[in-house]
Amino acid sequence: MLGSFEGADHDVLLSGGSLAASAAGEIDHATKSHHHQGVDRLGEGLIVSGTSTMDDLPEAIELPGREFVLGVQWHPEADEGSSVVAALVTAAARAAGALAHE
Repeated sequence: MLGSFEGADHDVLLSGGSLAASAAGEIDHATKSHHHQGVDRLGEGLIVSGTSTMDDLPEAIELPGREFVLGVQWHPEADEGSSVVAALVTAAARAAGALAHE
């Protein structure tokens, strides 16, 4: 259905210990997305930290060693139960607090 995620749910397997798994709060994560594009080549230092269980496409990428550099190929904002956006907000608040104390 155009403009909705009805019928667009699929699972993503996230790497244990990854930022993606920490943000999602689990390793096997149900997502809402439509695949029209995907990651072909990673930029320098980036790693794949999650793949689709349907087709093994990269679904989460991150930059280890940084506070919060995470890209996902799904729409956590469309899922009321998702903790990914809250994890980003928490990291941003922590960074803002650290900057305020410098």
